[in-house]
Amino acid sequence: MEYQSIWVGLDYGEKIIGLAKSRSDICLVFPYKNIPTCSFLEFWKKYVQENNIIGLVVGLPLDLDGNEGKSVEKVKKFIVKLQTVSPFIDIFWEDERFSSSLSEKLLLEKNLCKNKREEYRKKKLHAISAYCILRQFLEKKFEFK
Repeated sequence: MEYQSIWVGLDYGEKIIGLAKSRSDICLVFPYKNIPTCSFLEFWKKYVQENNIIGLVVGLPLDLDGNEGKSVEKVKKFIVKLQTVSPFIDIFWEDERFSSSLSEKLLLEKNLCKNKREEYRKKKLHAISAYCILRQFLEKKFEFK
């Protein structure tokens, strides 16, 4: 099996974790999938074995004033668990304060009817937030837009 080198973005939620990915050879980011938080570590073990992950970009849910609140503590505790499964993957933090509102804006731009939008939101919102987090990080790191 040939491994592709990818960047992975992660949007942590107590119930759902959203993932996005970007191959290292192209400057495109894609929402990937939502995974229930309770089964994420099992998923991640397999995912790490099947992919050459350059780095994991994790959304840091800072308070509006830029300070770390209780949500940040939860994310950091989860990442400690994740590092026990994949200690060799570099972790990068990205401010995610506005990723949810940007995700909602992206959903509205799809011009879906209200029912379809709600259905899509349930299935993809965290993955779209992970997309926003990863894209923001890569834009800064590689200075592309």
